[in-house]
Amino acid sequence: MGRAAGVFWVAVGCLSACARSSGDEGEPSAADNAEADGRPTPSGGRGGADAGAGSATGGPTGTTVGTAGKTDGGTSAGTAEGALPPFTPGVGPAPLPDGGAGSVGSCATPAIAMLAAGSDHTCALTTAGEIWCWGSNATGQLARDPETTPASPRPLRIEEIGTEGAFVAAGDTLTCAARRDGSAWCWGGRPVPVDPKVRVAQVLTTGSSKLTDVVEIAIGRTAMARRKDGSAVVWGLACEIKFGCGLQAQPLMGSAMSQISINGATKEETAFCGVGGDGSAYCAGWNTYGQLGLPMDKSLVLWKDFRRLDALGGDVAELRVGWRFGCARKQDGSLWCWGANDIGQLGSGTQDRGTAMPTRAAGVGGAVRKLRFGAQNQVYAEVADGNAWVWGANQYGQLGVPDQAALRAPAKTALFAGNQTIALGANHTCILRAGDVWCVGLGEDGQLGNGLSKDSANLVRVRMCR
Repeated sequence: MGRAAGVFWVAVGCLSACARSSGDEGEPSAADNAEADGRPTPSGGRGGADAGAGSATGGPTGTTVGTAGKTDGGTSAGTAEGALPPFTPGVGPAPLPDGGAGSVGSCATPAIAMLAAGSDHTCALTTAGEIWCWGSNATGQLARDPETTPASPRPLRIEEIGTEGAFVAAGDTLTCAARRDGSAWCWGGRPVPVDPKVRVAQVLTTGSSKLTDVVEIAIGRTAMARRKDGSAVVWGLACEIKFGCGLQAQPLMGSAMSQISINGATKEETAFCGVGGDGSAYCAGWNTYGQLGLPMDKSLVLWKDFRRLDALGGDVAELRVGWRFGCARKQDGSLWCWGANDIGQLGSGTQDRGTAMPTRAAGVGGAVRKLRFGAQNQVYAEVADGNAWVWGANQYGQLGVPDQAALRAPAKTALFAGNQTIALGANHTCILRAGDVWCVGLGEDGQLGNGLSKDSANLVRVRMCR
């Protein structure tokens, strides 16, 4: 590894032994960004955002939105400079602006295995095991010193991981990765420097032993990991003494998990869930908004009392929890959601207090085969025919639907159709298409990765330069 690594006394949000080194690259100047992209020097500010000022009412079920904001069945009158041309869902992407995928000038795009989006930053794992991150570094989530690099609109390679990365996860202020040897490593969180030479550190379990056999990590206010045997551990800020977690990874009680999910902007909103080996959904955490599928109140479900969501039955294929709500994809492709619904995140077409009872999300046109959540009440559902349906918060057009600040009902968007890899942050979304990473939405912290710190209502290409 190229820089010092240390041991991570697990505390998501505190990260008391996960300090950063100094002397790293600072954010490029506006002139540098413009020169790199061959564009005029930007004037600063949020720039290109024009998607968040529209109606707060979601479009009708079945609406298809093209890349230029026309509700015309997926066609478009044109695209912004550097944006992806329109394409026909089911046929594939149109030729890229430079005539092909894989390069932008002298910057080669490595083969990407997965994407992860935090609130204001994004990371990519390559098939070679490298991890690249870009966007906000306010708490060191890019593994750089926040004082010298508060943000980076260009992807930065996480040198401590080298070519050993096997999984990457991004949260509000934290990034974690599983290495090929099954160990877990984290960086970021609230900066409480202890050793200035350490900025990426290893996760420990109770008794100060190293966490091993990790195959999946999920991050919200708290972090959660699934091991090869299906067992799950949790650690972090939301795990206070009364919650039973402390500062080191603690085992979760209940069924062995086949998939995990966690979210929550505050500890009172935190819920961590998983799909058990028996096909049932299990959740623990807070239930203030009914996000555990229990009657809405401020009761706390301890991690030792991991609860089964009986109303979902035993045929759950995938489960995601977001900010105060959750959704589950069942084996038959139906989608069921519960919890808060203040901006329509349950996909019911309404905006209300919500419900603790799982309710079928109406209006999704087909059997759902993939479910993804954003960090701020966004839902992405990919159906069997390759079309993408989205709803929830959309202030910056991050759902691929311009001119609507929120979507209360599922809307079909051509911008994301046919994608196999997608990651949704708080106000931005990144996808993998034709070998390149493309992002859309809020970009003031560089989270779009195209070398500029400005928003875009159209997809822009991420530049990975060594």
